[in-house]
Amino acid sequence: HTNGKYYIGRHSTDNIDDGYIGSGMWVSQIKDKSTLSREVIVEATTIDELIVLEEKYIAEHINNELCMNMSNASTGFATGDLNPMRRLEVKQQFMGKNHWVNKNPDRIEEFRERQNKLVDSGTHIFQGENAPMKKPENRKSASERLTHRNLTDNPSTRLSAEGKHHWQDGKSPNAGGKLNKKLIEEGRHNFGTEFNNRMVAEGKNPWVGPAANLKMLAEGNHPSQIKMTCEHCNKTVSKGMYARWHGDNYLFYTLDVIAQVPHLRLCADLSHFVVDRELSLPLNDLDQQYFNEIIQRSDSFQGRISNNQQIQIAIEFEQHAPWVAQYLKWWEDGFRAWSKRSTPNDTLRFLVELGPPPYAITNEQQRELSDRWSEGLLIRQWVESLWEKISQP
Repeated sequence: HTNGKYYIGRHSTDNIDDGYIGSGMWVSQIKDKSTLSREVIVEATTIDELIVLEEKYIAEHINNELCMNMSNASTGFATGDLNPMRRLEVKQQFMGKNHWVNKNPDRIEEFRERQNKLVDSGTHIFQGENAPMKKPENRKSASERLTHRNLTDNPSTRLSAEGKHHWQDGKSPNAGGKLNKKLIEEGRHNFGTEFNNRMVAEGKNPWVGPAANLKMLAEGNHPSQIKMTCEHCNKTVSKGMYARWHGDNYLFYTLDVIAQVPHLRLCADLSHFVVDRELSLPLNDLDQQYFNEIIQRSDSFQGRISNNQQIQIAIEFEQHAPWVAQYLKWWEDGFRAWSKRSTPNDTLRFLVELGPPPYAITNEQQRELSDRWSEGLLIRQWVESLWEKISQP
């Protein structure tokens, strides 16, 4: 340490420049690690030899008032792959029912109080950049094992259920819309001052708490109270539902266009309709009728398969099989409809269109979840089989 104090310890590594400082209590409680430096006194070839050397040097220094070792014995686990806690059979001795906390339930509060004191003083070994969950690989591993705290003991969920959450009882930052009002007044709201002020003045701003909504409900002007009838399905729904699922929908707009322009032919990329309407399988009769109208007017098709939430899915994943089957059925129906109205000189075009990210779903390393080239070849094989099928007398 820059103040002259020091600590003698051991470390097992394949990289002498890995930056390891130490994990003893004195080292762990030093908040500013930049005040520490490391000197390699001696190197050993085995862990047993290293322990002997460590105890030899500690014995020589233990009585020095600047030496911060608390014992003249070699303590602590070996590091790296020599750490027995790296072995599952050892870890299991301390996990689950065998964990110290579960074996000593009467001392949980004592343990928690001791940990909180370390946190409050800023000396807890897992604070700041040392927190295990700061590392993405630890967060991923905990989530995959379903042991991540957010899954097993989410503090917000638990405190809310106990009525102890600090944002309950009107104490949240935006209770009554106060945060949004403040941002609007300061001109920092992301929707812009002019727009928000106008919405507030008209009593239409939905982000300023329940008062505006209650006022609209009392006056009968709330969007949920304004009803509209869809000219396609004849259902009467709220204004918001109409905009999302009915008259203003992309599919219905296309149906309107082809009804007004009878000679218009389409290139059918059905995936956009599926996602836009968030369709569910099996299709109901009305949705199937809508898609039949599109298919009957299509002279070419684009070969991308979606589900109702993702515009391009990995077609060989088992969970996507129902949507693959649905698209193959649509394409077969489309090929048959085209074949009936075509002449010998006509050409039916099918384009395998699998887009790169963000069309293709990626993992946390931004790598695609599937091989688009092999998927393209597979779709080609499916389409050739469909064509052969409809060509048979």
